[in-house]
Amino acid sequence: MEKDAQAKIGVIALNNELTADYVTGIKKALGADREAQLVKVVSYDVANPDVSAQLLELKDAGVTAVISNLAGLQGVSAPKYLKQIGWKPIWFVQALNSSRTAILEPAGLDNVKGFYSTQWAKDPADARWADDPAITRYREVITKHASDVKPADDKALFGYAAGQAFADALKRMKSPTRAALVEAIDSTTDLALDTLLPGVRLNGGAGGRLVNQYQISQFDGEQWQPVGDVVDISRTDAVT
Repeated sequence: MEKDAQAKIGVIALNNELTADYVTGIKKALGADREAQLVKVVSYDVANPDVSAQLLELKDAGVTAVISNLAGLQGVSAPKYLKQIGWKPIWFVQALNSSRTAILEPAGLDNVKGFYSTQWAKDPADARWADDPAITRYREVITKHASDVKPADDKALFGYAAGQAFADALKRMKSPTRAALVEAIDSTTDLALDTLLPGVRLNGGAGGRLVNQYQISQFDGEQWQPVGDVVDISRTDAVT
């Protein structure tokens, strides 16, 4: 909204029950005074890699900013079609679908230049972390214990970071019981892991969610560049 306060917002997401919650969260984030700026929501079938019809629906509705929850083949094909039709809305990619190796490179780095997303952990495929001690250690662990996994895969890094957080909870649990483990996870406070982006900390709470802080980033054609400060979504009513 800071980039275009009058943006007409569109959403493209999977046609399942989670999309309704996804849209509800977006409306909460916009607030009552800006909710009307969400002008179009379209969905897609995971079995159909072609989302060109849905993109044209958004374009024809006058959408100028898109919140995209496109994964896999759809996440790869959409940027190519945007380039083909010459449509250049502000494009925001859901964090889990911003992988360089799985989405950006197959889609064409030039096609996704300018896209926005959010990040919370270091991207092992990003050159800026090539010599980072934490990422070096992560690569060593993956190579030794999971030789069938590509160290550049950010999903592998997410699993590794989750393991770090789980180990921390195991150390803090008061007894060897499920209840004590849940309590330890939920009581996680300002946990700093070496795999997290600068400024990001993990904080627990009811429901087991630990990641509440994100870095808004923009892809410059080579890597994700941070935009502004880390955002803490636990301080908003968009997450309940």
